[in-house]
Amino acid sequence: SIAVNVYNNTSHATIESGAQINQNATYQDANQSVAVDATTQLTMLNVAGIGSFALNLGGLSDAIGTVKKEGLGAAVSGGDLVSFGGSAGGKALGGSILMSALTDDTQAIISAGVALHIGASGTLGLDAEENILRIEVSQSGGAQSGANGSLAFAWSGLGFRQRSTSYAGIDRSDSNGATVTGGDDVTITAHTGGTQVGVSGSIVRGKNSTTGIGVSVDVNDIVRNTDAFVGADSNGDPQTTPTGAASLDVGNLSISATTDGTILGLAIAGTVSTAQSQDQQEPQSVGDSPDDPLDGVTLPALFNEEASTGDASSSTGSTTSGVGIAGSAVVNVVSDTTYAYVNAAGTITASTLSVTATNNQTIIDASGGVAVTANSKSTNGAKDIGGASVL
Repeated sequence: SIAVNVYNNTSHATIESGAQINQNATYQDANQSVAVDATTQLTMLNVAGIGSFALNLGGLSDAIGTVKKEGLGAAVSGGDLVSFGGSAGGKALGGSILMSALTDDTQAIISAGVALHIGASGTLGLDAEENILRIEVSQSGGAQSGANGSLAFAWSGLGFRQRSTSYAGIDRSDSNGATVTGGDDVTITAHTGGTQVGVSGSIVRGKNSTTGIGVSVDVNDIVRNTDAFVGADSNGDPQTTPTGAASLDVGNLSISATTDGTILGLAIAGTVSTAQSQDQQEPQSVGDSPDDPLDGVTLPALFNEEASTGDASSSTGSTTSGVGIAGSAVVNVVSDTTYAYVNAAGTITASTLSVTATNNQTIIDASGGVAVTANSKSTNGAKDIGGASVL
């Protein structure tokens, strides 16, 4: 299965250049306030996988029958109720890929050339907010159920790409700047965060000499820019001071930019190989004959007795098993830039000034690979290889 998602979100709240806000003294009062807010709120739940669900009376009946004949373990692994992959007697192959690309542009801006007045008890707030809840799962599986199968292979891949800008500020240009007067608190806030969970898993089951291979990969490529400012526009070069003069005459001025949240990446791959010993296999045939009442099956084999061959090694019940290989990897490439700054010519008069930039996030990665060979008697030639890595 393959799933590809592309998201492009733009949230702009802007007072454009030339706007005159509360400039007529006749209508000014102490309670006048202005808010410029831009918000991107995104919830994502994406699943790509191979499987089936028979949570009904038919599936329950099949499961009960399997429990009576073969036990609970066979009912769970046999897929009567839930199957996590394809099944075949010879070669079993399964694969899932889930790819998502997200671009968010969230801006709350007062442009250069704006004149704005707030009341003596009023406030001015600019807020750019990005909040993401992302849960993505890529799952695959394969089950080889035949006695003479050769290969069971399952691969799952999960890829996520994010490009985000979250800007809040009072802009300046080379030709002019914004003018803000009156009021009490002026708050400029830019924030990006949320919870992101990516899970990639592969499960492979094989019998006898089957080669089982399970691979899971989870890759995150994330770039986020979060700026709160007065002066140089973050859409240009925030390091270059524009020549246009700024004028702010306010109470308390707070400028803060924050990047936080949790990113969780999990990749798991597993293979299970079960070998069937000789005394569990079908009775051996010695050749069909129209006059043979046993249809070519020897009596010792028919009654699970050992043939008298004089060779003790023929009755050991040993088997030759296959190869189990399981590998998983989690790769994170995260680049965050968080700025809070004043970069403008002109005059700023404020009772207090606070400029804060914070990057406080949690990144958790887990990767596991397990290869198991199971048999009630001795198994010869079994090879199990498991590996995992996190970058």
